[in-house]
Amino acid sequence: KTYKSTKATPFLPTLTATYKADKWAAFIAGNAVAGGSAVYNDGVPTFNLYYFSVLKGLTAQTGSQATAATLLNANLGTYTGNGKLEATSFYPACTVGGSYSITDIISVSLAGRYVYGYKSYKGNAEYSKAGKLELDAKETAQGIGAIIGFNIKPIDGLLVSAKYETATKLN
Repeated sequence: KTYKSTKATPFLPTLTATYKADKWAAFIAGNAVAGGSAVYNDGVPTFNLYYFSVLKGLTAQTGSQATAATLLNANLGTYTGNGKLEATSFYPACTVGGSYSITDIISVSLAGRYVYGYKSYKGNAEYSKAGKLELDAKETAQGIGAIIGFNIKPIDGLLVSAKYETATKLN
């Protein structure tokens, strides 16, 4: 089965400002580092996988897959294929940093980035025994990371850049 979203990803803007004085520069940026949205009117594969996830947990609790399957089939049943999911995620970030020109050819930069993550899920799934189950959940998280940059300008009109972004652990 093919699952298609009926909603496009929204426009994700970026806004930056820079102040430069001699060999130093300071900058601030606001942008979305990730995000998007989707609407699945015919459910998603995870609605069927949910059954197997619950089965695994019940098997661990009961010690028997046969017992777990009997309990699950009697109470939840199988996914009927009827379901809908609307999901949105948005990760806005604010980056503040500075750079220094070591020479006319080489410069380095260092920045800190704050990221706020937001996810929402709303939908339903229908199972043969339990009927329609509703989902309405929201998650948020935040974290801080660093960005280290290096630029080299070997000739006029050519700038070679590299940057390393640390992993931003979101809590």
